[in-house]
Amino acid sequence: MLTGEAVPVEKHAAHVSTQAQRDGDEAATALQSPHVLYVDSSVVSESAPMRVDATGARTELGRMAGSLQSPAPPTECERGTRLFGMMLMALALP
Repeated sequence: MLTGEAVPVEKHAAHVSTQAQRDGDEAATALQSPHVLYVDSSVVSESAPMRVDATGARTELGRMAGSLQSPAPPTECERGTRLFGMMLMALALP
């Protein structure tokens, strides 16, 4: 889960290839990697060095937020309602 786990999840320190992620290698994506932590992750035991790979809009959460910025295309219901409203308006105006 990107927003956090309901129960603690065991992670192991390992090198994750960011170049493979940039090249679109599905097996190396951050969401599937057992070695990736996200903001506000809590380490409850041991310690490990960490590297920040992305901040802001370049993070997974930032990419999702960016995709929500563009308006969704109108649904069939919205198009039909708009057309019906235009027809009613055309009939009401002489």
